[in-house]
Amino acid sequence: MLECEVRLGLVKGAMSTRLRKRPVQARSRKRFEGILDAAADQFAEHGFDKTTMDAIAAAAGTSIGSVYQYFPDKDAVFFALAERVLEQSRGLFDALMPAMEAERPPWEALLDRMVDGFAVINRDPSVRAVWRNLQLHGEIVEADAALHEELIVRTTEIFGWYAPGADAAERRRVATMTVDVIGAVLFIGILRDDERTPQMRDELKLVIRRYLEPWIQAHQSK
Repeated sequence: MLECEVRLGLVKGAMSTRLRKRPVQARSRKRFEGILDAAADQFAEHGFDKTTMDAIAAAAGTSIGSVYQYFPDKDAVFFALAERVLEQSRGLFDALMPAMEAERPPWEALLDRMVDGFAVINRDPSVRAVWRNLQLHGEIVEADAALHEELIVRTTEIFGWYAPGADAAERRRVATMTVDVIGAVLFIGILRDDERTPQMRDELKLVIRRYLEPWIQAHQSK
């Protein structure tokens, strides 16, 4: 886990150096976030190449000078947006873990929480903007891979609660399959962005339940 966090932190740190400065006061933070919100809408709707700094400033309702105060170029805006998206995804696990450890809910309920949580995050225009343009920046791809690995490690730990009879290698294999399938289906939903997405989320839960149920039942005790 520590190795994953260090790797993700280093990549995010490299992404952050693209900013001219970070806002400190509440007013400037609000302006900064407003610029990112506007950029998310522009990137999601028009794509990275067709989005301009002028368009971002206009959509944010601010001057182009205010945008350049924080961001030297469009790449820097996109990297800041990607950093925010990665924090949202990581924050979902951070928020749920204490409650999960205290409650130890049925694994089916835990699965529903996770799928629903990531589905909510994926409705954010920032997520759609980043994931639809992910291939443009190697650093973001690397940061996403580091976060993905962290989610696999955490899921492997969670499976230790529900399938203690499975060895570590087997838990990691099943965790990898679970995280990969959930990520792939939700990612496709972002690309499609159509009315079928809620139904596909329910189908995804069903698929993962049917995959995990016999394995968990077989390894519930050591």
